[in-house]
Amino acid sequence: DITAFPCEPCEDCGHRYHTDEACAGGDSITFQKIHCDECSMGFCQTFKDSSGNNTKACSIQLSYAEGSQWRAFEALDRVYLGGPHGSPLNRGLVDSVKTAQDTSDLDSIFKEEVKQAEERYHKTHPLANDYSFDLRFGCQTHITGLFKTQLADGIMGM
Repeated sequence: DITAFPCEPCEDCGHRYHTDEACAGGDSITFQKIHCDECSMGFCQTFKDSSGNNTKACSIQLSYAEGSQWRAFEALDRVYLGGPHGSPLNRGLVDSVKTAQDTSDLDSIFKEEVKQAEERYHKTHPLANDYSFDLRFGCQTHITGLFKTQLADGIMGM
């Protein structure tokens, strides 16, 4: 059983067909890329990152009989399936981190912004904490075939 959907930086992943944009892990304070020593759905693979450096990540790859296939890295995030959400929980945090002058500012900004964001969120979405859960999933970075052209983005196996 696996859940996977397009995540940034997925290029040519069917954005013009899908109902939703690719998942932006950086917009979530609980998003984690799974380290190689914690792989549970895939295998540890070494690849070149955007800077050309060797890096390791949990990689998942699946191919289907009709020819569709996808590649992803394994991730974990806290999710809540319900309620009207007009913006991500930590939009202020992301903006503050982008404007921080140096890394010594980040710890205090992070702690205060997270605290404020959580307080705002729980006031407007009181049941979110009670019904949220950790989801381990594949962050797709490459898709082909029907995964690119179908209306729904991703796959969920039960």
